[in-house]
Amino acid sequence: MRFLYLFLVFPILALTCCSSIEIPVPDDPVNFLYEKWLAQKADLVAVNGEILSSAEYEPEGWLDAVVPGTVLSTLLNNRLIPDPFFSMNNELIPDINDVGVEHYTYWFYTKFNFPPEVSGRRIWLNLRGINYKAEVYLNGNKVNATTLEGMFRRFNLDITEHVTFNENNILAIIVFPPNPPGNATRGQGGDGTIGKNVTMQFTAGWDWIKPVRDRNTGIWDKISVSATGPVIIKNPYVTTEVPGVRASEGDQASAFISVSAEVKNVLDRNMSGILKYSCNNKIQEKRVQLAAGESRTIKFDRQKIENPRLWWPNGSGKQDLYEIILSFIDSTGEMSDREKVNIGIRDIDSYFDPESGGRIFTVNGQKLFIRGGNWIASDAYLRLSPERYRAEVKMHANMNLNMIRIWGGSISERPEFYNACDEFGLLVWQDFWITGDCNGAWLDRIKKDDQEARRKYPDNHALFLESAEDNIKMLRNHPSLYLWSGGNEYPPPEDIDKTLREDIIPKLDKDREYFSFSTSRELSVISTGRIVDGPYSIQEPYSFFTRRFPPFNSEIGSVGVPVYETLKKMMTGDELMEFPRASNVSDTWRYHCYSRYIIGDKNFIALYGNPESAEEFVYYAQLVNYDQYRSLLEGWNSHMWEWYTGLLIWKTQNPWTSLRGQLYDPFLDQNGGFFGVRKAAEPVHIQLNLDDFMVCVVNSTFEHLENLTVTAEIYDISGCKILSAEEKQIELASNSFKELFTLAVPDSFQGVYFVSLVLENSRQDRISENFYWFSTGNEGFSELHNLEEAKLDFSPSFIEKGQNREVELTLENMSEVVSFWNRLQVMNSETGERILPVSYSDNYFSIVPGGKKTIRIEFTIAENSGILPELRLIGWNSPEYKRRLKDFQ
Repeated sequence: MRFLYLFLVFPILALTCCSSIEIPVPDDPVNFLYEKWLAQKADLVAVNGEILSSAEYEPEGWLDAVVPGTVLSTLLNNRLIPDPFFSMNNELIPDINDVGVEHYTYWFYTKFNFPPEVSGRRIWLNLRGINYKAEVYLNGNKVNATTLEGMFRRFNLDITEHVTFNENNILAIIVFPPNPPGNATRGQGGDGTIGKNVTMQFTAGWDWIKPVRDRNTGIWDKISVSATGPVIIKNPYVTTEVPGVRASEGDQASAFISVSAEVKNVLDRNMSGILKYSCNNKIQEKRVQLAAGESRTIKFDRQKIENPRLWWPNGSGKQDLYEIILSFIDSTGEMSDREKVNIGIRDIDSYFDPESGGRIFTVNGQKLFIRGGNWIASDAYLRLSPERYRAEVKMHANMNLNMIRIWGGSISERPEFYNACDEFGLLVWQDFWITGDCNGAWLDRIKKDDQEARRKYPDNHALFLESAEDNIKMLRNHPSLYLWSGGNEYPPPEDIDKTLREDIIPKLDKDREYFSFSTSRELSVISTGRIVDGPYSIQEPYSFFTRRFPPFNSEIGSVGVPVYETLKKMMTGDELMEFPRASNVSDTWRYHCYSRYIIGDKNFIALYGNPESAEEFVYYAQLVNYDQYRSLLEGWNSHMWEWYTGLLIWKTQNPWTSLRGQLYDPFLDQNGGFFGVRKAAEPVHIQLNLDDFMVCVVNSTFEHLENLTVTAEIYDISGCKILSAEEKQIELASNSFKELFTLAVPDSFQGVYFVSLVLENSRQDRISENFYWFSTGNEGFSELHNLEEAKLDFSPSFIEKGQNREVELTLENMSEVVSFWNRLQVMNSETGERILPVSYSDNYFSIVPGGKKTIRIEFTIAENSGILPELRLIGWNSPEYKRRLKDFQ
């Protein structure tokens, strides 16, 4: 239902009273309004909702509120709590379990105006997310017949009878926290009782985040008003059919779409009209008769699409989208309601492969080797925006990933997230709101309730199913949405699981599959028959090639210390200097969930030397991050389709300033692991297997490749080439992995050496390149400190397009030694602060003697900001380089 659809999204503004929002007339386009909300602690408000929402009450001493947002985001913006992302400040914020749910029960208040032109239409108040319960009052009237309950339900309230025109409408909403909120001091998910609610569970704390003290209470998602006629359109549903196996390019055989929608007559008399939709320059219509109050689903005839532009996952093809516009024209010829849906024409399926023991996922008839990541949330305090979503999803696409899993301890992601995934081709695995930790997958004596009691969570099964049904209707038209999972590492209670599997999903989303939980035997079975995921800590890089992990692993991860500039935004200078030494970890580093870079007596950071500062420690950590994650994915590549069908990294991102399991940080700066993943997940990739030093090539595309050439070179620390090998006329079948030849240094060689691999096509275009560093001795890589200085020549070009900036930088190593471990950054030349986010075609790179490398850099700067960007390079053995980008023009 959307004709006039106005989002009330308000930043913090200084004010002495609450001014009103002007609502445009119905023919205006969608308007996003940035106006004013107020908030106050409920036990400080002496009047009830009827009086509070009437003209006789004027709020005094209220806070400027963040809507959409949470109680804590409002308190933070009013500087009433310290930044919980910094140091151990989160310990200074009262936890709801200690102070009671009343402490975070708040009123939210605003005013808006409707012009007289809207009079006579139906007026709706739409809430897309409240946590956890709410009562709504407008102009002295309670407008919800029953309490609004559940974090993941949409509510559309008919407020027509209570709205006034050309004068202030006063809206007041009281929001109550989840109850019980859970004791956050007792493990992952606290004492587990947060799971008794249908809400996000990580707010009670996990091993990678500290508790969110208000459990994210508030109007956390968009709230809007809309005006329609008497017949409304709800929950359009579009399915697509793409018969056969398709190529990602060229002309296509026909595909088909099927469109349906719910229509509802909200009047107490019969209504008639025409429901129609347009797609691909064609219109279909259905004449509809509706009795008083009747709601009905209208299905259109299947439409044939000639030579369709298909939607493909990232790395497999383009992400073309079609627009479908539905409208209802009543018997007077007036448009009563209108909805717009963007769809991608594609076919999805999967099957279990008994040879590997893993599930194989297909798109448009082609099997897809899954390289993906686990996603928690964009922000721990749910400060969400389309721009942030787009930036983060783009980063996943830049890592060459093709799937994101929305983890079950968080939220159902918002349509804006799915819009970005549609745009960039990231398939989405969406868990429902169950976790093994809270919901009784295993015996846990620190939880409040026993295992059997927790297996019955949540308390309100009907609410869970209503929420699931509503989320399916909200998200099912997105081509990126691939599958539904009942929960993380454990299924929902049996009655919920059965209803989802046998009723709700077949009825509402028949083309998508449902799996009971993320480690289900339907997805992956290892030889022992056990259901497992992980590991989650640092591993010997070669073990990813020799150890057999679950064939489809929904969670496998490692370390993830961010870059030094981010650490400075996470803790004080003194706390920085308490960086981990051997097994000693300070309170602050432990509080931010540091994961050690140690296995037994082996310290992976100490392989590069004993760091004397936090900056040096973090610089070495990026080497380890890169090597860990590149080895992880290359190990999977080496057993593509034989042992494995895919993996999902745990995790790609963090919603809080954590020191573990991430490839970029909350400030959107990438660490070394990001570029290790980007390298190994290339659609066409050259690699060195660490178990046997076999040079191999991977083709994850659907195209047969011919006339490829591979060159392998080994250099010593002085830059001397000690080995060179080449193989030509290589053919590489689609979706395949191929071994070529083995590399080995002479037996007499001792010390550090480098391996450079290059894959070229018949035109000598470089398709893939890779660079490794090894040591024959037991002293690790300390010899790298003996590298002579390398001189790089820079040839940049700079393009400015409005807010967008593009840099193409060609670097040439003019010296006789390897230029090792170079990192590029884009900085504000005046302040020295980072400009973020930035897309790099490569980073943390090395260049052989006489070698060249071209890197493309993209970022955005707000117009008229006055910011002069500066390019900065820091290398292991290259002089620091700085240059303002305007000098390139």
